[in-house]
Amino acid sequence: MKGNGLPILLTLGLALGGSLIFLAVAVWLIKRGTSRARKTFRFVLASILAIPFLLIAILVTWFAIDNFPFTSGIVAVSFSPNGDEICIVQTFKDAEPYQVSLYARRTGQPWVWNYLAHQDDRWRNGHTEFDGDSLRIYTGSALRKTFSLAAATKVPAHFASDADYQLPANFTPQQVLAWHNKKFGW
Repeated sequence: MKGNGLPILLTLGLALGGSLIFLAVAVWLIKRGTSRARKTFRFVLASILAIPFLLIAILVTWFAIDNFPFTSGIVAVSFSPNGDEICIVQTFKDAEPYQVSLYARRTGQPWVWNYLAHQDDRWRNGHTEFDGDSLRIYTGSALRKTFSLAAATKVPAHFASDADYQLPANFTPQQVLAWHNKKFGW
């Protein structure tokens, strides 16, 4: 499976394990029968050597918590008052970690791809709001982007011949996600 998060968990294990080994060596050196000054020096040296591993462990832990469960998915599906359909999807890409895109279509028309974010954290609770022709996209309470519905549902003229900007009108949101995973996954 693409982007399964295993490298992240292995890195976390190695960083935590390295820190614990350095601290265990420090404790072992302290227990050896040498002078107090030598014990203190050895403990301080081993503790200093453990600091980079502890910092890495903290960063990897934060990354893992922020992006768990390391899976792709549909963030939101909604319909505008005039019947336009909106689908926001995210694809897990491992260390980057997510590519997030908006697909929009008018009734009976192809889905049109719109960029939202790359190298972004997991979107846990995205939603949309419609106000006339305006589409606002949120993650939680934070406004991420505003689109014109007319622009979001129309392929730009300079990309009209590019098949990557359009998906068939009969695609379901699950099929949109599958295509997005294929295109943006690794």
